[in-house]
Amino acid sequence: VAHRQKQGARAGLDGVQNRLRSKSNGVATFPSAISPPLSQVVLALSRAAPKNLFVNPAAALVGKISFSAYLLHFAAIELLPGRFPHLFHTQASGIAAILAYAAGWIAVTAATCAGAFCTYHAIERPMIALGRHLIQGRRSRRAKPTLLADTISAPLRSGRE
Repeated sequence: VAHRQKQGARAGLDGVQNRLRSKSNGVATFPSAISPPLSQVVLALSRAAPKNLFVNPAAALVGKISFSAYLLHFAAIELLPGRFPHLFHTQASGIAAILAYAAGWIAVTAATCAGAFCTYHAIERPMIALGRHLIQGRRSRRAKPTLLADTISAPLRSGRE
């Protein structure tokens, strides 16, 4: 009986996924269908909102840690439910499931942001500074032969030898 229940649940999930997928290429159409209206709303808000709504220190910090957060959120989603199963009541139903989802989302978001903040300051910023230093070194090495050629050819151009 349990095996048939699992099969039935899987068939129901497959049905929902199939309804969300495009028949032509197998890509989910729901997110792509909502993206243009959502982007229009964000654009309208950004133009109508006060300047400090989207341009402020908090938004700048989110922008700085966003790449680290993108890389780390997969690990947070995988590791936290195993480490704190009491927080992620996976067998809950009803309002308990909604509260468990909210608590899990908050925990994953907080852990991701904390980890992203640390990796931004410990890894990204030093590597960005190293990259800038290396690029400056390359630029200065490239500029030296040009300067040397100018100093050699300058007396020739002026008629002195």
